[in-house]
Amino acid sequence: MKKRRKIIDMDMLEIWNQVLENLEGNVSPVGFNIHIKTAVPVCFENSTFTISVATSINKNLVEYRYKKYIESSLEKVTGAKISLAVLVGDANELKQEIESKQNSEYDNSEIISSDGLNSKYTFENFVQGSSNLYAYTAAEQVANHPGESNNPLFIYGNSGLGKTHLMQAIGNKIKANNPNAKIIYVSVKTL
Repeated sequence: MKKRRKIIDMDMLEIWNQVLENLEGNVSPVGFNIHIKTAVPVCFENSTFTISVATSINKNLVEYRYKKYIESSLEKVTGAKISLAVLVGDANELKQEIESKQNSEYDNSEIISSDGLNSKYTFENFVQGSSNLYAYTAAEQVANHPGESNNPLFIYGNSGLGKTHLMQAIGNKIKANNPNAKIIYVSVKTL
């Protein structure tokens, strides 16, 4: 079985080129060449892949005839459910407009002054027992391979078994392995 590539490993143009390869033989050649192949990728964020087309006619046809095929191909290529957005206009101008809006948004790293992690909670000083061994192993996998193993991780148990310790240990381990990672621990009381 062929392993799916992760979204983070692929850039927007590479994804779009693979989508085009997938669609070329699966939709009408005329529709593909006029409406799909001429589209240009503009932006890919928040599970939305945005393309630019030349005219509103192209936009309408892509949205009504080809959108489900494109979204299906995006899911096949990325391994995730992706929505398609279609804009009309020059791709370079649209990219600049999107980037300027992104740059003008607040930088959340300045707002959050603390990551909420307690440096005393680590895997090294966690007390393992038969009641928490599985949770410990799963938490260690999450910390060593963030976003890959046991994603999402859900830990449930009685009070005093180490749930908070494990969650904090995950954050501390990821932070130690990648100091640039953006991590915040928020207790349910804070929410």
